[in-house]
Amino acid sequence: MTSRHFRKKNAHKILASQNRRERADAAPRLKAKVPSLNSLRLEIHETRDGAEILGSRRARPIVVEHAPAWFELPCVQPECEEGGHDVTSTVLGKLRAGQVKFDGSHVCGGHVGSDPCGRELHFAATAVYDAASAK
Repeated sequence: MTSRHFRKKNAHKILASQNRRERADAAPRLKAKVPSLNSLRLEIHETRDGAEILGSRRARPIVVEHAPAWFELPCVQPECEEGGHDVTSTVLGKLRAGQVKFDGSHVCGGHVGSDPCGRELHFAATAVYDAASAK
């Protein structure tokens, strides 16, 4: 890989990261969308062709008081371009329904060269609500 190609690819990833931050900053706050929510934790891992990708497992505690009501996670495939995992509608729908434990998945729509990325993000969420509003 030439240094010019590397710089171009790196600039693309930096721009994508900036765009994600801007969308997160512009999103309404999670506490405003789900006032009864006290805490949220996401356990995440990625798979490819049904096999877990080593090193992709991570926990993501959400600071509910300050977090955006927006859940887009970048694809961790280093060569993936224009990919990522937007699970906002799934997560917000489950939180608004007062679900304490729920899970979901999303296939990356990006590409690696001319091939689809195809990595699949899986998450398991644990939410804690105000006692008066628990379902």
